[in-house]
Amino acid sequence: MKLFMSVQQHLLKSCGVAACLLLTACDSPQQNIDQTVSDATANTAEFKVEKQEGKRLTEVAGRTALPQAQLAESENISPVVSKVSEPYIGRYHVVVDCHEKFALCEKGNAEFVINLLKDGTSHRTLIYMGKMSYEKKSNQTERVYQQNTWRFNPETHQIEVQRAEGVDFYYDVNADGDLVIDLEKIYANNQIENDQFIDGTYVPTQAYVLKKFTIKE
Repeated sequence: MKLFMSVQQHLLKSCGVAACLLLTACDSPQQNIDQTVSDATANTAEFKVEKQEGKRLTEVAGRTALPQAQLAESENISPVVSKVSEPYIGRYHVVVDCHEKFALCEKGNAEFVINLLKDGTSHRTLIYMGKMSYEKKSNQTERVYQQNTWRFNPETHQIEVQRAEGVDFYYDVNADGDLVIDLEKIYANNQIENDQFIDGTYVPTQAYVLKKFTIKE
């Protein structure tokens, strides 16, 4: 009798172990599927975030050097500049060496950027790629960024930028739609001493070409 009960208990334990193994085997495929779906969802979400971040970076690249508040405002207003000026709305830039005194830097390069907006404002910014110099330049911040006004003069076929300090800048428009600094007219129509304007900034030493910046989708 004891032998029979012992055999019966052994059989019950064996069945129990077999049942657990069977359940585990049945659950494993579902767990694998759930894990695969979870991983795929996570990867998809991560891809969407990266794609969105990449898009944001592309948008920002095209809006460099323009304060966000003014940018948002400019996009929500009707054009103020004349019809003949509208084709020239946009962002223009050129990289210059820091040997140029108007760049206000010691070493490396600086990107000279101007944004001509449809509200008639011109935003000029210097973006540094080297070492900035603050020596004897207490108003450095104001010189790095300036908000001015602009228009296209149909008689001279030039872009005219007027600074609040009384400095006038002139750009020719070449066949590619880029801006070319007109040094001759700048010298002829401004008060300049020792290659400096009345606001203390320097006149460029050459007729730089500012390329029109466009974002390729």
